[in-house]
Amino acid sequence: MTIVGRCWLLELAQSAPPSWELQGFDVSAAQFPAKEYLPQNVHFTVLDAFGDVPEELLCRFDIVHIRAFAVVVKQGALDALLVHLVRLLKPGGHLQWDEKDTASFNVHAPNETVSKENADRFLTLWQEHCGRAGFNFDWISDLERVCSSYHLNPIYSIRRSTGDDLRKASTDNWLMGLEEFCTVATARVRGPLGTRNEFVELFNKVVAETANGVSIAMDMIVVVAVKAV
Repeated sequence: MTIVGRCWLLELAQSAPPSWELQGFDVSAAQFPAKEYLPQNVHFTVLDAFGDVPEELLCRFDIVHIRAFAVVVKQGALDALLVHLVRLLKPGGHLQWDEKDTASFNVHAPNETVSKENADRFLTLWQEHCGRAGFNFDWISDLERVCSSYHLNPIYSIRRSTGDDLRKASTDNWLMGLEEFCTVATARVRGPLGTRNEFVELFNKVVAETANGVSIAMDMIVVVAVKAV
């Protein structure tokens, strides 16, 4: 059994038989754990998910797992990604795709007395910036149909919203990710998010609102599909 993924593999390796070959890929080795910390059947390799699949990896994997590509797939790049994933899979192999539905990004206040004005404004500006940068998130909510267009037969699909018990953890997670994303974005070009200083000022106001219970969340979509034999 050969499976491709990355961080997901480390959790899977705790319960998978040692005979399973677990291989993770990323465009850079910067986030790979040291090999000394890995189980013997887990390996990480540099690979561009939008590039050609090396000959030795063609039709090799029983399961391919992919997650969190929403802010990586720019307009026109989805085709290259799907072709890459299909070429990794054996005939009859399974693709599992977990993706946050960015179009469902929302701000929630715990009650009417708590303001979420700055968080709402930030989310609007962020979405506008993504649009100008060439990101179109419409494909995520249509992921099941997208997979079926590439000789992948969907056998399972689910949408999960963020439960109230996870709102705080989800918000903290998104704040860290959005801060990093927007820091890079404002350094490269002047856009809807403004200058670096303007972004920091607004972001700090958003953090203050979340301290009062305001949450940021989006739905998770999971699709499992089988490659045609």
